[in-house]
Amino acid sequence: QECRPVPERIAAAIGANLYCNRLPGHGRRHKRGRLGGGGPDGETLVDEAHPKALMESAMDALRVGLAIGDEVILLGMSTGGVLATWLATLPSVRPHIAGLVLISPAYALGHPLYPVLKHSFASLRLLPGSFGRRVRSFLIKAVIGNTKASPALSAEHQRYNSLVYPTEAILNLLDVLWTLETIEFGNIDVPTIVFGNPDDHVTNFRVKAINAFLRFGEVPKALHCVTNSEHPHVIASEILSPSTVDEIADAATLFVKAHIVRDTEHTAAAALVRDQLPPPTKLLKTGRTRSVPTGMGSFASFSSLKDLTRPFEVG
Repeated sequence: QECRPVPERIAAAIGANLYCNRLPGHGRRHKRGRLGGGGPDGETLVDEAHPKALMESAMDALRVGLAIGDEVILLGMSTGGVLATWLATLPSVRPHIAGLVLISPAYALGHPLYPVLKHSFASLRLLPGSFGRRVRSFLIKAVIGNTKASPALSAEHQRYNSLVYPTEAILNLLDVLWTLETIEFGNIDVPTIVFGNPDDHVTNFRVKAINAFLRFGEVPKALHCVTNSEHPHVIASEILSPSTVDEIADAATLFVKAHIVRDTEHTAAAALVRDQLPPPTKLLKTGRTRSVPTGMGSFASFSSLKDLTRPFEVG
């Protein structure tokens, strides 16, 4: 829900099949359900959202994409944006990726203590057995408290988001970002558009994400800064930032049509929208061309994926 309906609108505009993947531990109730909060229970973030599971989930999502299409455009929001970036740098899968649409990618957290915390808690992982986990858990609770709670901004926000979660879950996020810090951004060789709000307090978009963008390879790329979203991090959600959904969906569609989708149906339109797209920084052009065959047409129905793609329902 954090970027809906942007993926649906891009897929509809280019006639592509769409698969939406929910990362482990996100948006579900824990079987014990001890935290409450009226929505998905954040305990699953502790038990399931560790680096290995998240990276395997990202790879599985790519496999599904390749099962329903010949090439894949990856769209990732926040942690999903980092995982999409990581996939696009892997030599084994890079030839199958046609382009990237990244929304508020979490290359670094926005908290002022993040540079210190990430190194400290990563070093504590070297302690033997479960002792390191207990020490890290004790320290994160001492710094932040036992749980972190965010106010519900609407009934839909409460329904779909883990608003209350143990601070231990932050350890998993720190580990994910630490693990993926070795990403070679220069290996990104597919057209990429990045969206973010410079006032994002959840991630460090103003410095870290922009620096990553500048290090991407010599391919068509665009950086689109959104400054009027209701939520500074969740900028493409009709639940939290409805006023910027159209802006992001339209800009992403223009970029995809101009630099990724190159079939005969869109050739003339791509030439037109390329002249209309104002790059916030600098748009690099090359002679590289790719196509994304639609395979089974717009929004083909796959009964085997029904349970995987059905929107989460509480209760």
